[in-house]
Amino acid sequence: MSSTFVDPVVSEIHMVRVAMLDEAGGDIDLMMRQVAERQSRSGHPIITQPFQRRTEQSHPREAAATPLMNSESHAPPA
Repeated sequence: MSSTFVDPVVSEIHMVRVAMLDEAGGDIDLMMRQVAERQSRSGHPIITQPFQRRTEQSHPREAAATPLMNSESHAPPA
C-alpha cells in the first residue's frame, strides 16, 4: 500500500493562493498587482538583492556556534 504524505503547511499555502486568485476574479496579473500592493503597504522591508554570505561573524555568539577551522588545512598544496 502506497500513501502520499500531504504537508498541511503546503496545503494551506495552496488554499490561500486559490482564495487570492478567486478574489482577483481568476486574473493572475491582477492577483500579482494586489500582492505587490499589500506588500508595499505592509511596511516590512523588501529584500531585492540576492543572499550573500558574510565572511565575518556579526556577533560573538555566531563565532561560538561556528566550528573552528585550522587555516593550515585549507592552504593550497606547496
